[in-house]
Amino acid sequence: MESQNGSRMQRFFSPRHVAVIGASAKNIWFANFLNYAAQLGFDGCCYPVNPNADEVFGMPAYRTIEALPEGDIDFAIIMVKTTLVPDALRRLKQRGITHILLLTSGYAEMGE
Repeated sequence: MESQNGSRMQRFFSPRHVAVIGASAKNIWFANFLNYAAQLGFDGCCYPVNPNADEVFGMPAYRTIEALPEGDIDFAIIMVKTTLVPDALRRLKQRGITHILLLTSGYAEMGE
């Protein structure tokens, strides 16, 4: 059991294929992700997901989560408004993508 947990932790903390839901050239969080990944020597693949873009920062973009390459994605970052988060989580789970970082606002820090 420990090796299985260790493998899961490895995939979470050292992913090779990262989907970024809500990636755009206007999203400072995505730009920060790319900059920090480069500084840390990340040599994996990044898959931007944006329903309104064919490319983001020179990388091919995917219009939907379902359009992502099958079986490659081991981590996802969600950067969309709160109303879109539940659907994104459901769709990622359907694809078997369960290692997720949620970067969004509009929850408790916004009041009721």
